[in-house]
Amino acid sequence: MPWLELDFISDKTSAEALSSVLLDYGAFAVTFKDAGDTPILEPALNTTPLWQQTQIVGLFPMGTAKEQVIRHLEQHLHPAPLPPCHWHTLADQVWELTWMEHYKPLCFSQRLWICPSYCQAPPAAEIVVNLDPGLAFGSGTHATTRLCLEWLVEHLPHHAQVLDFGCGCGVLAISAAKLGAHQIWAVDIDPQALISTLDNAQRNGVAPQLLLSPPAVIPPQTFDVIIANILASTLIDLSPDLAQYAKPASHLVLSGILASQAAAVMAAFQDWYHFKDPVMSQEWVLLWGIRRA
Repeated sequence: MPWLELDFISDKTSAEALSSVLLDYGAFAVTFKDAGDTPILEPALNTTPLWQQTQIVGLFPMGTAKEQVIRHLEQHLHPAPLPPCHWHTLADQVWELTWMEHYKPLCFSQRLWICPSYCQAPPAAEIVVNLDPGLAFGSGTHATTRLCLEWLVEHLPHHAQVLDFGCGCGVLAISAAKLGAHQIWAVDIDPQALISTLDNAQRNGVAPQLLLSPPAVIPPQTFDVIIANILASTLIDLSPDLAQYAKPASHLVLSGILASQAAAVMAAFQDWYHFKDPVMSQEWVLLWGIRRA
């Protein structure tokens, strides 16, 4: 069936409350969008940041009493005026197929393919990771994840012990396993990420090579490769902790870092690591360090 879509612009202080009003009065879903071309590149952990000018989009069933929804929004904002509201009719479609159109097989360094379950990898694909986008971050489409996957393809030592810190959906850990790593310890502060990683590892037949836990449960051991695709500020805070898990001459691979943040991240690790030249992709960088003796 077709749907009704309501959109309007709000300041960020009112956006959450107005979203709740829409949901209370029949919205099937509410989406926030950037209304002012001010992207949020690095939100703090466990936060849902909003833009100064936020576009609110509510999805309603056909037959919704439009005037009643508008009246409740006006009552909530009173005495401030309600910004201009726009109703649109949204044609029905097969939402699952629409979602699938945005995710196709991706190739990294000509060897590794990340392939959704509903697609076939090319016949000549050498290494295939089957992975569907989900709740946990990082399925290969973002530049930071691409940088890490390309490093793994080109530089991962055979039979390495790997620590994937901030594993998200497990794309890096699973790829490392398929590229020849002996064992991967995948950690994340988000329980959903650990569940997602285990599920994806089982689907790819590499679950026996993975150990999963929150960061506090990492054992007192060292690794040949430590890879972390997380926020720059978090990497800086974690620098002493990550360094203690490194073998001499081991590899440190850091991403999730804007070019403007690279110097600060390298400075935080300089007591333990010598860094090669940063690898750039768009405004993001990957830092590759070698543990000092």
